[in-house]
Amino acid sequence: MSLLVAGVIVLPSSLQAQQRYLKSFSVEEGLPQSQVLDITQGERGYLWLAFRAGGVARFDGHTYKRLTVEDGLSHNTVLSLHEDSTGTLWFGTQEGLTAYDGHTVRNFTGDSTLASSSIQSISEGPRGRLWFGSTEGVFSYTGSGFAPLVSEATSFDSLADANTQALATHRDTLWIGTTDGLYRYDGTSPTLVDSTDGFPAEAVYSLSMEQDGTLWIETGQGTFRYRGRKFEHLPGLDELGVYQVQRTSEGAVWVGAGSGLYRYADGEPKLIAAELKGTQIRSLYLDREDNVWVGTNLEGLYKHTPNPFDHFTTEEGLSHNVVWNMAEGSNNALWLATQEGVSRYNGASFTQVLNQDTLNGPPYALHRAGDDSLLIGSQGGFFVYNGRTLASHRTIDDKFLGTVFDISEAPSGTHWLATSEGLVRYDGDTPTRYTRKDGLSATDLRAVETGPRGRVWMGHGNGVDRFDASSASVDATSQIAENPSTTDIDIDSAGSAWIGTRNGIHVKPPSAPDSLRRISAEDGLIDNSVYFLLLDGDGHLWAGTGRGLNRLNVRRYRRTGEVSVRTYGRQSGFVGVETNSHAAYQASDGRFWFGTAGGLTRYNPSADRRNQAAPRPH
Repeated sequence: MSLLVAGVIVLPSSLQAQQRYLKSFSVEEGLPQSQVLDITQGERGYLWLAFRAGGVARFDGHTYKRLTVEDGLSHNTVLSLHEDSTGTLWFGTQEGLTAYDGHTVRNFTGDSTLASSSIQSISEGPRGRLWFGSTEGVFSYTGSGFAPLVSEATSFDSLADANTQALATHRDTLWIGTTDGLYRYDGTSPTLVDSTDGFPAEAVYSLSMEQDGTLWIETGQGTFRYRGRKFEHLPGLDELGVYQVQRTSEGAVWVGAGSGLYRYADGEPKLIAAELKGTQIRSLYLDREDNVWVGTNLEGLYKHTPNPFDHFTTEEGLSHNVVWNMAEGSNNALWLATQEGVSRYNGASFTQVLNQDTLNGPPYALHRAGDDSLLIGSQGGFFVYNGRTLASHRTIDDKFLGTVFDISEAPSGTHWLATSEGLVRYDGDTPTRYTRKDGLSATDLRAVETGPRGRVWMGHGNGVDRFDASSASVDATSQIAENPSTTDIDIDSAGSAWIGTRNGIHVKPPSAPDSLRRISAEDGLIDNSVYFLLLDGDGHLWAGTGRGLNRLNVRRYRRTGEVSVRTYGRQSGFVGVETNSHAAYQASDGRFWFGTAGGLTRYNPSADRRNQAAPRPH
């Protein structure tokens, strides 16, 4: 039977706004105060945090060492931080300036040349020259004392008493953001940047400088970017209220704003973390290990560690957060089987094409056939979708075909289906069923895989059957003791069968057909409940479990017998955690897709980099 699919449902999507895992550090966990106004990293590797009412703290990743007015700090509200080239830490506070060399606290509030008691920004120029921005102007420090910028340059009256909100330096240029406008100082005279330079704003509230000299400017008239030639207005950021911008080593632009944490790409900001939506981000800092630290107003401190995973949920347009299977279609589109039906992802948006009512229940299996049709296995049978019409196969000889859990294609083009009612063969016409009367030891099959010489491997509650398609008989059975329920099977290039079960992974080598080795949590697996297996082209076996993801080095195992496993869990950025049966796919571009009980996860191998930063001993 066939039916015409009349239309599709396009779901709202913001696909670049993939959720990225953030580790939080809260007051309940020891953070001195929940308002983190500035962040910097010292030469010794410690992180320094500035608080609105809690002074400053040195953070080693676990514990905090505080400095407050009781330790000599000029004020407990610290607005800015900087470690200079000599290793001295400078704390700009609400009532003066404090320097700390690791042993001695020194205050400069009484210095007659420091006209202001509120230091809002600190920056360092060439040859160790320090600049301090305050509510009453800009001051420099060369080691012997402080001097206002106007006294050493010219009598630039408009800058003398300006409320300086931000400073940024690049080479010999100092940029000064004030409530009266933006100034540029090249060592000769401060120059007001105005509309004749393509910069119409009259008030500047924040400046962020990249290493290449790109300057980000938040103003009363929106956000601007300067790349050495002209000022560019970025209208997509106007409503956010940008506080700080950081670019990672991979080129990702992170934006901390008054309304949350964003990633800026293709002229559009995308919300990074749903948990920080609406949160005022006061500071961003990129440390030596490429971790992004996020200081918030009232929500504490967050850390994002670079990871190769992107996660999609219903917030990004996914039809349902339970993802059962994936298959690649034409034009690199990705087909998805979710609890709600079948969707297509084109790289920019999700489109739901078939709902579960049409498929007589949730779809569990997908496979793209050679003629570009999509084979779909569901709770209600087997379907073939050619892009316009849907052909259904719900019965065989007037009996229910069965719930289809897995689909595999043999080199000949024959498709094999693991169903609740036995093994089904499909050659493009009428399906054929094989059951116990054909020699199968069980009919409730949960996995199927085609191996060399036309053999079909089937997984069920008692282990694995191997079916010889040429003789239509079962020629071998593997019984797996201790919770033998088989969830997935894959065959490597050497002919070894890798069998995923609720009690680990079992390996059956072709050279020893009676041998069966178990790999478990004792060997390094993150969990023994294995739901999917996927052999990639680089000699790795991916195993999804109820507690995360494993990557096993198959080549090393075949060569030495050694089990080498790398695990990925929530701490590694694999936030879906609980995977689903057969829910793994490697696309033609080399990236992997994993289905979980909490959404769809994409893995980019090129972004999976180990931390290469050497520790700083002291």
